[in-house]
Amino acid sequence: ENRGPNPMKPPRELHDDYFWLRDDTRKSEKVLGYLNEENEYAQEQTAHLQDFRESLYLEMKGHMKETDEEVPYPHGSYLYYTRTEEGKSYKIHCRK
Repeated sequence: ENRGPNPMKPPRELHDDYFWLRDDTRKSEKVLGYLNEENEYAQEQTAHLQDFRESLYLEMKGHMKETDEEVPYPHGSYLYYTRTEEGKSYKIHCRK
């Protein structure tokens, strides 16, 4: 929306119904309790999909090569590459 040359006059206020969920310290009992209740509700509502979720995850995982190494590329006097190892979630960045 184009509000012209003075976009801040009159100022606009937006109401965010979920602002109370913002908790940068992650320690608010009220917020954590609400999120735990939401998670439990979601688990109850999707419990019948658990077997499908598991088989889908295993199928997708089966199409990926878990232990792999990328082609090294030169940077300065070193060669850099990344590799993945089975069972680990993150890439390992290496230098030769």
